[in-house]
Amino acid sequence: AMTSQAKARTSVAVVRRRSTRTAVRASASAGASDARVSRRHALAAAAAVGVSWQQSSSEKALAETLEIDAIVGDRFESLTPTYVVPEGLRPRPGLRAKTSKEILYTDTYGPVYRWTRSLPKLVDADGAYAADGLQLLVSPALGKDSIGELGQLKSIEPARAFGVTTTATELTLAEVTSSKERTDARGVQYFEWELVAAGSGTVLLSAAVSGGGLYVFAVDASEAQWERSAKDLRELQRSFAVPKAEESTADRSSRIYAGAASRMG
Repeated sequence: AMTSQAKARTSVAVVRRRSTRTAVRASASAGASDARVSRRHALAAAAAVGVSWQQSSSEKALAETLEIDAIVGDRFESLTPTYVVPEGLRPRPGLRAKTSKEILYTDTYGPVYRWTRSLPKLVDADGAYAADGLQLLVSPALGKDSIGELGQLKSIEPARAFGVTTTATELTLAEVTSSKERTDARGVQYFEWELVAAGSGTVLLSAAVSGGGLYVFAVDASEAQWERSAKDLRELQRSFAVPKAEESTADRSSRIYAGAASRMG
């Protein structure tokens, strides 16, 4: 017969074994739950910041495509550009896109604007910012069908041409270290530059013309951020895409007159 002390020891051993199995199951469950929670947080963050979150079947697993809400102007078609957030990065939860505009000049019909949309910053797996700034700039490119019609790639001074502002990088001191041209599957042409300011940071620019608008995607990273995330940031730059659209002079005239009428009214 088992003594009361032996029975007690056996009960303790059984409880410990059960506790161990429960802890293992809880740990595994927590890991899966964390992954689901992380995914839900990323989706919720994207929905809250003025961008739409979609799975990109053409990109490697875990890469995600974000749609930037169209900027509405009377001098160009309203288009929805996209960019792909590389694996390991995500928009920081709680940040929202902010839009501002500045007057470039004034013509007979009123002011002509350049819009700047500051996009939510991206963070890595450790929660550190992958770049200090992420921007989309949109301005009219009347009568132009492609970025190539603005000039040759080598003749454009990207630090001054597009009105990009930076916080991490001294853009006025930056030098172009590489430039290239690409054309996407829809036939939209892009000019891309990498600018480096020693002791300051790196700026990546991707520019395209479509639907009568000039679209410039800008990434601004400090030296420390660039050292940590250069590969991902270059992927981000290459992923920028603008829908192909023809500029309609009739639609543009209607928008301009409607805009002028609303300002006068």
